Amino acid sequence: MKYLTDMQNAIRYAIEVAYEMAIRDHNRIPSPIALRKAIKPWFVSNYDYAIHHLNPVCVSAVAMLRSYKKNHHGELRIPVVKKLEMRIDGKLFKVTK
Repeated sequence: MKYLTDMQNAIRYAIEVAYEMAIRDHNRIPSPIALRKAIKPWFVSNYDYAIHHLNPVCVSAVAMLRSYKKNHHGELRIPVVKKLEMRIDGKLFKVTK
């Protein structure tokens, strides 16, 4: 459970960083690779997980921003992260009520 909440917080931070990067680049959402390079020092200093756990965080953050932008006619804002879920090695882990 702690892992999922940590990853949820990491996704929230990644979305904020990706949003800032997109604003600086005329609303172009960054690639997961560029986002990973930007938040890697933060992730390493805040979490004791292996660095490969950063990849699904960046992919999820970029996917959420792209989806939000597509569904809101090009408007770019920071979406809210509500669900506890993370894909690790091709398997989806999530907490449902």
